[in-house]
Amino acid sequence: MMLGSLITVTRTRTRHGTVHMHMETTKENNMELIKYIPFDRYITRKELEVVSGQKDRLNRAQIEEYRQHPETFVISSSSKKGYKRPTKYEELEACRKECISRMKAELAKVAVIDKILNNRDQMGLGLV
Repeated sequence: MMLGSLITVTRTRTRHGTVHMHMETTKENNMELIKYIPFDRYITRKELEVVSGQKDRLNRAQIEEYRQHPETFVISSSSKKGYKRPTKYEELEACRKECISRMKAELAKVAVIDKILNNRDQMGLGLV
């Protein structure tokens, strides 16, 4: 089954009746979205949905794949809405700085979770 033109979903059923879903993008479809992401301005998620004909969730998944490769890297900014292709090293440096900031915030949450789990008997949170 094709979801739009980006991701193919394959369903397989085991002999016990369990359904497994596998999602994959095809190389042909992978290059579709990147052509809509400009170098000269940010394109919003909504605009990208309209021009690509794809749902936002699929676009975001594809952008994450693009971010795994230097030749298709896509940047975003918390101060600007949307995505663009980098044209300056300064843009990449700013993107890197935001990524590190997000990682630190996520690691702080993990530290609190670890504290709760490691001290579950003393915390008295009423968790089971």
